[in-house]
Amino acid sequence: MKEDFRHPLNLVNYIRIYKNIVYENIHKNLIEISKSSIPKFKKASVNEINRIGSQKSRVVENIRSTEHWPLDNINNDSKTGQYMCNLFKNILSINIRKYMESVGLNNTGFSIQNIELLKYTKDGHYVFHHDDCSSYHRTFSCIYFINDDYEGGELSFSTLTNFDKPPHLTIPPEANSLIIFPSNFLYQHQINPIITGERYSIIGWISA
Repeated sequence: MKEDFRHPLNLVNYIRIYKNIVYENIHKNLIEISKSSIPKFKKASVNEINRIGSQKSRVVENIRSTEHWPLDNINNDSKTGQYMCNLFKNILSINIRKYMESVGLNNTGFSIQNIELLKYTKDGHYVFHHDDCSSYHRTFSCIYFINDDYEGGELSFSTLTNFDKPPHLTIPPEANSLIIFPSNFLYQHQINPIITGERYSIIGWISA
C-alpha cells in the first residue's frame, strides 16, 4: 500500500518547507551581513537538567558545536540586528499562518521567541535533540536557510524512522527556504557535521 503523507498520523506531514522566502536582493543582503564582521558571534550553549530538576546552561561542544548571535529588535545595540529580527518576525508571522492552515490547526494566536543567527564552521554540529523544554515552551521550530554553499550540515530527523539508527529523514539545505516543524519529542533532529564551508541560518520558535 502506498504511504499517504497527508494522513494526520504521519509525522512527516507536519514538516513543511517554504521556498523563495524573500526577494533576491534581500536574500543577497542577508548573506553579506551573515558573512561580515557585523554579527557578534559567541559559542552556543545547551540546557542541562540535574537530578533535582534545576536547569543550567553551558557550552558542551561534543553536543553542540556552533556559534550564535541573538537577534532582538529592542535590546540590541546593532541596527542590523534589529533589522534582521524584524525581518524574520515578519517572515514567521506570514508563514506560520500558512503552516497552521495547511496542517489543519486553528490559529488561536501565537508568539515568536528567541530569534538567533547561527554559524556552523568545519566540524560544527548539533546532536539529536528536541526543542521544547520546561523552561521554554515551544510549539513549532523554524529554520531559515541563508546559504547552501557548503558540504554537510544537513538537518536530519531521527524518530521519524528509528532513533539514532540510519536511515534518517534528511533535509538538504536550500538557500532562501524556511522549514517549520513541531518542537515536541517526536521530532528529534540534528545538524550533521560540516565538512567544508560555513553554514548560516536564522532560527526561531513559535509558542501557540
